[in-house]
Amino acid sequence: MAKGRWVRAAYAAALAGYMAGLYWASSLPGGDARLALGVPDYALHGTAYALLALLWRAALARGWGVPALPAAALAWALSTAYGALDEVHQSFVPGRDPSFWDLAADAAGAGIALAAHGWWRRRTPGCGGRRGTPRGS
Repeated sequence: MAKGRWVRAAYAAALAGYMAGLYWASSLPGGDARLALGVPDYALHGTAYALLALLWRAALARGWGVPALPAAALAWALSTAYGALDEVHQSFVPGRDPSFWDLAADAAGAGIALAAHGWWRRRTPGCGGRRGTPRGS
């Protein structure tokens, strides 16, 4: 197996594991984990899908060689689509219900994380950005 295949396999495994974890968490019936954690629901959704989007972006750009901007756009779309599927899934879980606002938090979290990542790449030397300048220059 060539090195590129191992990299793609590692990213695919990371994505599959993370998405399985999200599926498992949304399969828990009733109860409200956010109340136990003392964290607002939208913050949990935003953070979870921010991480998913960053994983997708890394996999697409580094594993499959997709250019940065298309990788970010596709990562946002895939993360938001998975959020929509997760909301549909929750409609079948006892004590859970789908919510447009949860999906909006998923999409916003993914978008904010990808925008912040793009901003950071452009301004940090050695990260592939065009505008970054070495420290001390």
